[in-house]
Amino acid sequence: RIWHRLVVIAVEDIGLASIDTVIDLVRTARAMTRRGGHRSTCETALAVRKAARALAEAPKDRGTDYVASLAIHNVGVAWFRAECLRLPPGERTVAAFAPDLPPKLRFVAAWTAAGLGLGREPRLDGGDRPGFFRACVDAGLPRDLITAMAEATAMTREVIAVLLLPLWAAWRSEGRVVRVVDQPIPEAPMLGDVPAWALDKHTRAGKAAIGRFAVENSQVGKVLAEIAGPKRVRDAALMGAFYLDAIPIARRLDWPFSVSLEHEGRRIDMAKVGVPHDGIDPILDVMRTHYDHLNALRAECFGKTGGQKEARS
Repeated sequence: RIWHRLVVIAVEDIGLASIDTVIDLVRTARAMTRRGGHRSTCETALAVRKAARALAEAPKDRGTDYVASLAIHNVGVAWFRAECLRLPPGERTVAAFAPDLPPKLRFVAAWTAAGLGLGREPRLDGGDRPGFFRACVDAGLPRDLITAMAEATAMTREVIAVLLLPLWAAWRSEGRVVRVVDQPIPEAPMLGDVPAWALDKHTRAGKAAIGRFAVENSQVGKVLAEIAGPKRVRDAALMGAFYLDAIPIARRLDWPFSVSLEHEGRRIDMAKVGVPHDGIDPILDVMRTHYDHLNALRAECFGKTGGQKEARS
């Protein structure tokens, strides 16, 4: 299961910023999980540690995750999703690489051609992944990347690995920019060896702290309730905190689509928890104003739930 998660992290968080890192991680994961192979606990632990360090040190690009949100959840392209689902898989694949279509529609076509969902979401019927990967070869995408994403898809059964391929094609059309920029990340206290921002909506301690933050901080709770509605306060707080200090990355790939993809992904994610586009900045602003309170609650919940062991849950 750990290798499944590391593969998803590589595709979702590293992506275009370091394709070699992604390919190497997938190859290592396949080798370590090959059926019939025996790995000692020590060997596995060393391999996981090496892989985690490589992922941590690599520059980042979360474009694949944003593309998945756009393809699956963006209401603005719902008409094209419906149109693609009426087509046979081969025609969906053709649309995924059609130069006359804008990138976001090509991403939708790729998702429908793959027939896979994102995370725990439902799968689609009628996909043809082998045909899609053959089309990637015909489109001139790197064979080692295609092979790695085919293996990643087989391991994870998630569409995010498929979508890195049309994203790479879009990146190629923009000149394959390899400019990595350094960005400041929010200053946060260390909780033992763990930065406070690591306690986000994906951890039990983080969810507990952010939930309390939305209830105990009256100003934050008031803004959340006014914008998302009283029943969506906790959901909006969890997503807001994620975009406040879990999303920022110190070294990221900067290319023509990166900013627009991030903004679109944020808009879609926040809409899923009841926050309209014009409500995003007010929520982030009030949470940022009371950031010290959030981190104090994180420290308290971190201590109560067993420290580092719980933070990794």
